[in-house]
Amino acid sequence: MKYKEYTDPKEAIQEAGRLGSTHSACASRACPTCKQSAYFALPISAIKAYEAGALIQQAFPFLSADQRERFMTGYCQKCWNELFA
Repeated sequence: MKYKEYTDPKEAIQEAGRLGSTHSACASRACPTCKQSAYFALPISAIKAYEAGALIQQAFPFLSADQRERFMTGYCQKCWNELFA
């Protein structure tokens, strides 16, 4: 299954419901620079693994590196590139 980030929280909630609300949850991150929010529908087991200390690439191998960075720090790709590239 391909996971993605959403700009509309309603879409992320619908996706989490489609995946099964007992097995998935929505998470959101706002970019600290531009304040644009991203929403993710993710498996609860992956969120728990990350919160328990798993490396992000182990907890969320199905997310791209950019998506994992967004989830971890909040920075969107555009702002990350402007600040750190």
